[in-house]
Amino acid sequence: MERGGRFALAVIVCALALAALPPAASAWTAAGLSVVSEQEDRFWTYDFESSQAVATNCDWPVTILFWGHATVAKVKAALSSSLPIYGINEYACVSDQRRRKRHPFVWVSDTGVKTISLTKALHMRLYADPDGYLTNAIWGDYVIATTHYDINELSANPTSGRSEEAAAAIEAICVSVWGADGVEADVLPLSNVEADRVEQRSNSKGGLDSHYWQCDGFASMVKVP
Repeated sequence: MERGGRFALAVIVCALALAALPPAASAWTAAGLSVVSEQEDRFWTYDFESSQAVATNCDWPVTILFWGHATVAKVKAALSSSLPIYGINEYACVSDQRRRKRHPFVWVSDTGVKTISLTKALHMRLYADPDGYLTNAIWGDYVIATTHYDINELSANPTSGRSEEAAAAIEAICVSVWGADGVEADVLPLSNVEADRVEQRSNSKGGLDSHYWQCDGFASMVKVP
């Protein structure tokens, strides 16, 4: 399917300039942070290292949207044999205004699920409303996800990232669980493009954490029955 076809439904409604905060050596700086909207719902196109939606606080771009009858718990359970352990919390900001009219945006956190590997672990975090899902007339019950690899994460010089490659690996797992017909790669435009690049910052082990950005700006759609 051509990119931006049936799922070309998200509209960029709010872009954040990189000058929102002064650059900080201890922060990762996203290039394409924005809010997208579908029906009454909105969500930021990255997750964050704390509950602050600014470009210099981003962790990873959203690369997958699970839809149909998806909940955070259901997706995690279905993929648990491949992704059996969890990581540390990061944060996302989402809005399902039909169900949350008084507080349209809410911060949520997730440790994610990941493979067991100290050399190259596949890691996905899932975000939705606090009750475990978002919903609208187009996507049904859905959750958003960020993806990355954790490489040599216990060493003094760990690397995380390669979100597109990680998303492809998650999609392959989803095909094995739900079948190929429900997995459509790179069809939802989110404009969170990240050219391949590396940022680094010092860590408590005396080494450097490396953050490998990689995103084509399109999320994949996985239908959950």
